[in-house]
Amino acid sequence: MIAPLYRAWHRKFPPEIGEEERHYLSIHSHYYKDLSSEEQKRFEHRLAVSLRWFDFRVHNLPEVTTEMKIAVGAGIMQVCFGLRKYLFRRFRRIQLVPAAYTYPGLEHMPMIGDTNRNNWMISLSWPHVLEGIRGKDDGYNVVLHEVAHGLEWEHLLGRKAIRTFLHHTDYKHWKRLAAKKLHLIRQGENSFLKDYGGTNMEELFAVSIEAFFEQPFDFKKRLPYLYRQMCQVLNQDPTQRKSPVLIPRGV
Repeated sequence: MIAPLYRAWHRKFPPEIGEEERHYLSIHSHYYKDLSSEEQKRFEHRLAVSLRWFDFRVHNLPEVTTEMKIAVGAGIMQVCFGLRKYLFRRFRRIQLVPAAYTYPGLEHMPMIGDTNRNNWMISLSWPHVLEGIRGKDDGYNVVLHEVAHGLEWEHLLGRKAIRTFLHHTDYKHWKRLAAKKLHLIRQGENSFLKDYGGTNMEELFAVSIEAFFEQPFDFKKRLPYLYRQMCQVLNQDPTQRKSPVLIPRGV
């Protein structure tokens, strides 16, 4: 079933999360806990739908647990909460692994997460997922980082004839502004956002989303032009914690 029909079906027959899922959600999502009760219900609905859509799997771990699904699923919903579309069409597979890992030929580059366009899968080191959640305001969150990559590629690879994940004009304007920040990072003049964002525009988008959610007040103060445009791209402002969505776009 394609994503629009899937969402429509669950609007008519809305799924619910259970008490175990809600328990882990309250532990692993500071974003969710800060929402108003009405917005929490919308978040729960989207999360319940997404848990049935995404294919969670493990490698060298005993099994996929409810905690794993909620910790990762909540991060996906957080990034996409202001967007009409939130079910990835290509990156539906989410793999959890027990530690940092490498790929053949890249043994010198241990990874804690990656978004792989060869197999359309997002891989995450489970211990680092938990570490990113615990450090809620340090700008490091591997789930948000890899979801950002997945979201950007879902948008870029979307067909022009249908509605894509992001508004084209807002995204292009963000890229124009971000290109100036990329230059400053590469010139050694960076005072906010991780230097890793200077690798390329993809990484700058990902580290910007990490800071957008984990350090929104600092981001807004120190890079107001880039922060405002990210608000437009994602249709939300995380400094408005109870109700961050700017323009309501359905469930």
